[in-house]
Amino acid sequence: MPALLLGHAFWVIGPMALGLGVLGLRHARRRLVERLGHLATRRGGRLISEPWYLTPRVEWTIGGVRLTVSVRGEAEASRRSGQRTFVHTASASYPTLELELLRVEHAGGDAEPLATRGADFERAFRAVTDDPRRARELVDGELRHALLAFDPAHDLRVRLGQASAYRDGLWHHHEREQRLEISLHGLPEDGEVLEALLKLARGLHEHLERHGARRAA
Repeated sequence: MPALLLGHAFWVIGPMALGLGVLGLRHARRRLVERLGHLATRRGGRLISEPWYLTPRVEWTIGGVRLTVSVRGEAEASRRSGQRTFVHTASASYPTLELELLRVEHAGGDAEPLATRGADFERAFRAVTDDPRRARELVDGELRHALLAFDPAHDLRVRLGQASAYRDGLWHHHEREQRLEISLHGLPEDGEVLEALLKLARGLHEHLERHGARRAA
């Protein structure tokens, strides 16, 4: 009899748990779409929330280059894992440099001080790069100030380098592009934080294109 009752309980509890899980995912997606929609409305972006199986995102076109805000999960053995908000874009005009900037609190063992002239920046950030000299040229005082403006709790990260192409909400792993990614941990409740992240991405995009153009000349 107990085994029979357990069997009946399984067939009742299983579907209930599945249903609650689906409702939870729908609620999380609705909150994500609402927050991204607010960002799109305030900053003139295009909210894309369909089809349902793709992550909702907001897109802008800046001088023919597409800039995208999206949210996705990320897990790394040596760093903080979980959901992150990304702003990413790509351009053939960017410097051919591999660079990742991370908060000291969440940097792995391969990250080192960049040795810039900014003492506050050196205390707060570490770098992983294939060319420290060029990275120091790129991370000037204005950029250091912009990075330090974010609360350490947001775990700001910047990555520049070759990666799989991202287009129309899908990764195209057979294509490579020189991409910029800036991300924060979680999805900030404060809309001003998202707007500040977008402003940083736009400014850094322009900074990278100028830097790449100078080297090409």
